[in-house]
Amino acid sequence: MSTDLLVVVTVFVACAVEAVEALTIVLAVGIVRGWRSTLIGVAAASLVLLAVVAVLGPALRVIPISALRVVVTLASAGPTRTRAPARSAPRSTASPAE
Repeated sequence: MSTDLLVVVTVFVACAVEAVEALTIVLAVGIVRGWRSTLIGVAAASLVLLAVVAVLGPALRVIPISALRVVVTLASAGPTRTRAPARSAPRSTASPAE
């Protein structure tokens, strides 16, 4: 199996997992809150996604891959990896009665 095919299969499976997760959320919200507002939310989110892909999709050909990797790494790491770890206060060994 070539590396390209492995990447395609991996990305397809990851997208399928995300689609199932999104469908589960939509079903849960639809059952709890009602279908009208849920379907309006799905339509709005789909339009926003379509607009973002239409605007930013062609820009991926212009952005250097190294810069794109840095942005994706920072976005996926989140704020927990971009700042120094918090230090815990030293614990006292003395008992509370002393």
